[in-house]
Amino acid sequence: MKNLIYWTIIFSFLISCVNMKTDQQTDQDIKEVDTTLMMQFDGNDDEESDTSDTGLSLQVSGGFERDVEDYNKQRGTAEFHFKRGLVLFSINNYAEGIKEFDTTITLSPKLTSAFVNRGKGYLRLEKYSNALNDFQQAVNLDNKDSTAYLYLALAYYHLGNIQKCIEANTEYVKLAPKSSTAYFNRGTAYGRLNDLEHAISDFSKAIQINPNYAEAHFNLGLSHYYSGDTLKACQSWQKAASLGFEKAARVVENYCR
Repeated sequence: MKNLIYWTIIFSFLISCVNMKTDQQTDQDIKEVDTTLMMQFDGNDDEESDTSDTGLSLQVSGGFERDVEDYNKQRGTAEFHFKRGLVLFSINNYAEGIKEFDTTITLSPKLTSAFVNRGKGYLRLEKYSNALNDFQQAVNLDNKDSTAYLYLALAYYHLGNIQKCIEANTEYVKLAPKSSTAYFNRGTAYGRLNDLEHAISDFSKAIQINPNYAEAHFNLGLSHYYSGDTLKACQSWQKAASLGFEKAARVVENYCR
């Protein structure tokens, strides 16, 4: 096979931006991927900011006067700028949010979650090398931080270093062995290298953990399809379609009659 196999991978915070193709384009549906859609995250991971090593939160403390007092006390602190960064990210102002995390890191240079969150901002702005540096620094500070490996793998993926992506994902799998996303992401990376055996294994593990993982069923179907097993491919696509994955339904209609 001369061309790299492309995979359909749903990135939760961009899913509403996907432009679905017409039925006449179904052949492209199983061969192409929107380049803005890369890896997937458990639950709403990407919607939430990493505060695991700080205890920081956007939760109010209870009582307006107390909140105002706490806010004024925190002015100029790492926590203050960290929270401002989270708020700015929540309204998609990543450039200004990154500045707040810059200040946070200046004030607290060993705060792992500040590097992780700033890296997320760089990802949103498609500054992948900057993101990679931040996620690598987070891993250097805490090599048990699964979230840092999750995003490190994503940065490598965007930069086209698929082998490094697999290595980071493998660390993620070790730290989060019950995460269906861990296996889904690594399977996706294996697929990009046309390593179908490992891709099938990882997508199957993702499904074992989460049987209703429609995207994993779809990508498992792709793996079987390119391995020459149309029967198993159709079974996986039919399952994905039954779970409401529209693209799978179109592929079933055109390839599984």
